[in-house]
Amino acid sequence: MIGARLVGHHPSAWMIHDSGVLIEEERDPVKRMELDVLRQKYTLAIAAEVAAKRPDIVLDDGTEQPRSPEPLRDSPAMARALQGYRLLHQNASTTVLIRTDIAPRE
Repeated sequence: MIGARLVGHHPSAWMIHDSGVLIEEERDPVKRMELDVLRQKYTLAIAAEVAAKRPDIVLDDGTEQPRSPEPLRDSPAMARALQGYRLLHQNASTTVLIRTDIAPRE
């Protein structure tokens, strides 16, 4: 629809969402910690990739309920990576961010 190409090594943050769900359901504290470490690892990897590649747009389909326990965009590392982006579009299920150095269309 937008003529974009996917540039992400991690094209989706499903593993962050799913690990959050598993953490909430897991009763074993060791397994919870292992899942949390994996979630942090994936979050940092995605944030580093966004910061390094600076894609024109970033899509967040985590705006629809139910939300993961710690949405990707709530991560401090991801917040830093997204500092150069502004809101382009948002509805009940998707948020589209665009780089701030891309001029708005009239």
